[in-house]
Order: sequence, then structure tokens, then C-alpha cells
Amino acid sequence: MNSFLPYLIIILALALILGPIMMLQPTAGQRKRAKLRAMAAKQGIKVQADGDTSGINYFLPWPESVEYEQAWRLQKQSYEHGAHFFKAWDFVDTTMHFDAQTRQSIERLLLEAEWLSEVGANAIGVFIRWDERLSGQLPQVAMDKVERTLIQLKGALSGALPEVLPDASV
Repeated sequence: MNSFLPYLIIILALALILGPIMMLQPTAGQRKRAKLRAMAAKQGIKVQADGDTSGINYFLPWPESVEYEQAWRLQKQSYEHGAHFFKAWDFVDTTMHFDAQTRQSIERLLLEAEWLSEVGANAIGVFIRWDERLSGQLPQVAMDKVERTLIQLKGALSGALPEVLPDASV
């Protein structure tokens, strides 16, 4: 028994040292999200935490020639209602009135992108929110899907974008 006690003490000491170190390692899910966000940055998509909720928004910034003053977001609700913007999608904190073509384009996007939980636009650019779960997809496939959706949303709003004209006095 006496020869066994030093080994037990060494094993316990190692466990006390290595346990907290191993807890600092990111989980597989955290590594996947970090990889997705790094891929987004390489594709020119900004990833930003939303200040008023615990979500992550993927932004496609406006070109410098665009000054978009309005801020709006559509959030998927848990039910459909006639008063909603479109099916289960409704505005949060504000309401926007789109022309018929823009509205139709946004509705088509919302039908095709059932994996989204929120879409919107503000001074930074257009954005989407999703749960960042890959659902068996490769990370690059998921990022291509995110980028394509952001481009479609930006395109849907293109008719309503004010252009900043260069200063003629320069």
C-alpha cells in the first residue's frame, strides 16, 4: 500500500494541473464558429455581435458611395400572422415601407432562406443572422450560402439606395 500512495499523489497532482488547462481549450463547436468567422472576413463579410441581443450578425458593407440612413430588421417569429410583414417575418423596433419590387425581392429571399433568423440593413450594410450550425455542410459551402444571401439582400435593396455624388468642386 505504501508503494501505491506516491503514484496516486502524482496522478492527482497531474489531474489538478492539467484539468483547468484542458478546460481552456475551445470546444469543437467554438472552433467551427471561429473558422466560419475567419472565412467570412476573408470574403469581405464583417461579423459583429449584436448589442441588444446575444446574436451574431454577418454584414456585407455598403460601398463607400452609398449612404444608407435607415435601419430596419426583420425577425422570424414563432408563428405566422396577417399583421406580419411576410408570413412569420415581422419588423423589430421599427417598420419600413418598401416599394412593390423591393418587397417582392425580400419576400422571395425569405422563402428561399428558411435557415435565417433575422435579416436587415443599417448604415454599416445589409446583414443576416443564423445559428452558425453547419447541419452537415462543409464550412465553405455554408459561407458561400451566407455570401450569396447577403448579395441577394443587397440586390433587393439596390433600387432604394441613395448614391453619394462626388463633390464637383474637387
